[in-house]
Amino acid sequence: MMRRPQDNKQIPESRGQHGFTLIEVLTVAAMIAILASMAVVSMRGGRRIAFETRAIAAMKNIGENEAIYYGRYRIFGSWNEMRNEGDLIDPGYEKVDDLTSPTDTPIANLYSIYVFLPDGRQCFTAYAMPHPELPPNVWKLRTYAVDCDGGMMNSTDQPAYFSVVPDMP
Repeated sequence: MMRRPQDNKQIPESRGQHGFTLIEVLTVAAMIAILASMAVVSMRGGRRIAFETRAIAAMKNIGENEAIYYGRYRIFGSWNEMRNEGDLIDPGYEKVDDLTSPTDTPIANLYSIYVFLPDGRQCFTAYAMPHPELPPNVWKLRTYAVDCDGGMMNSTDQPAYFSVVPDMP
C-alpha cells in the first residue's frame, strides 16, 4: 500500500481486471466437448465387446451341452430336447429372443440363437446372429457359430463359412 504524503491515508494500489476472455472460455468448452465425444465412442465399443463376449460364452455353453446330450443319446439334440433334459439349457433362456418382450431373457443381449441339426443329427451348428431389427451400422456385431467339433467361428475371421448360414425356422 502506498501512503499519500499530505494526509497519511492509505490508498490501494491499482490492479488489472481479472477474469477469462471469451477465447479462453470457448477453448475450454471445445476441449470438454472433444473429450465427451471420445468417451461416448469408446463406451459404445466397450458395450459391443460385452455383447459379443456374452454371445461367445453362450456358444461355448451350447457346444458343451450338445456334447453332454450326445454322450447320453448318441445324437445331438435340438433346443427343445436339451431344454427338456432339465440341466442343459438355463430355464431363463428362450429359444427366440424378442427384445420387445419384458418376459424374455435373451441368451446374449442383441443376439438370436439358432441350433441347426442336419439329417442324421451326427453333427450340429449353433449360431449367434445379431438381431435382425438392429441397424447393422450401429453396433457392428459379428455372427458367431460353434459346431460339433467344438470350433468357434466368427463372421469377420471366416466370412466364407457364414455365407451359407441356413435360414432360421
